[in-house]
Amino acid sequence: TWTPAIGLNTTTGPIVIANPTVTTTYYVTGTCSNGGTSTDSITVPIYSLPVPSITGSDSICSGGNTTLSLGNFISYNWSTGATTQSINITSIGQYYVTVTNSNGCSSKDSINIHQYSIPQPVINGPDSFCNGTSATLNTGNYSAYFWSNGATSQSNVITNSGTYIVTVSDINGCIATASKTISIKQGALSSFTTGSLIGCDSVTISFIN
Repeated sequence: TWTPAIGLNTTTGPIVIANPTVTTTYYVTGTCSNGGTSTDSITVPIYSLPVPSITGSDSICSGGNTTLSLGNFISYNWSTGATTQSINITSIGQYYVTVTNSNGCSSKDSINIHQYSIPQPVINGPDSFCNGTSATLNTGNYSAYFWSNGATSQSNVITNSGTYIVTVSDINGCIATASKTISIKQGALSSFTTGSLIGCDSVTISFIN
């Protein structure tokens, strides 16, 4: 006779199947043909399942990568075939992992990775400007800007020649750069010459620029 009955498929017989939902101690009492009895017991522990949670970005920029990681478990089995705690991936798709804890219990988690396109910034503005003036360079609408001269806005007012580079970041965190070389035009030198400035009344003077 087996007790308690909770989680057992039967309470009599030499073999029973136990399926408890919590850790349970079962007792069995055997009765001999002469009426003698004896009792034994066994505790069936119920272990909690591991709760894996994949951490890491669920998106990558075109040509980029992301690292997926988990907490501490006894073993890991990724859909890529990796058996490490962390993996580095470069392709879109669904990734899943099965982890096993110290009690031998296993659980799965998965993550779906998608991909964003790289921004295509273009620097707009003149290729040259006159000495002593300035020029304004401008690129498209992005989340963040960093120019090679330290500017951090969409527009950049420059007064020197050179190659200007801007690094932009879009709303997805994808980064790209663009560059433009600017030259300075030298200012015009104006002058003129004349013939003789001395003459009689009604003299004609020629000015040559």
